[in-house]
Amino acid sequence: MKLIMMAILICCAGCSAPKEETPQAAAAVISELLQQRNYSTLFQERYSEWHKVEAEGVPPEVAISKLTALFEKQHDTLVDVYNQLAKAEFTINQNDIPQKTETGDVASATISLNGENIPYRLYKMKTGLWGFHL
Repeated sequence: MKLIMMAILICCAGCSAPKEETPQAAAAVISELLQQRNYSTLFQERYSEWHKVEAEGVPPEVAISKLTALFEKQHDTLVDVYNQLAKAEFTINQNDIPQKTETGDVASATISLNGENIPYRLYKMKTGLWGFHL
C-alpha cells in the first residue's frame, strides 16, 4: 500500500509542476491583454520595469493611465507585433545587466513591420513570466 501511495504522489508531483512559459506563449498572452485592453494586468504583470514606477511613488492607477494613453496611440500596431511574436523563432541570450525584476534571460526575435525587419526582445522575469521594456 505504501508503494502505491508513493507512486501516486510521485506521478502527481510531476503532473502538477507548472510548465515554463515560452516567449511565444508570453507574446500570445500580451496580445490577448492588449486586445482586451486590460492594461492594468498588462503593465503590472508584464512590464518588467514596473518596479521603477513603484520606486517613484507614482500611484499605480496614474501610471497605468499614462502608459495606457501611449499604448492606445499604437494599439493596432502593438497587437500586430505581439501576434507575430507569438509565432516567431526566438533565441535566448543573457543580459549582463538585467533589471532587478529579471533573471537575465533575454529572448530575441525578428518580426516584419511595414515591410521592415524589426528586432524585438522579451525579458524573463523572476516571476517566471516573460515581459517587455518600453
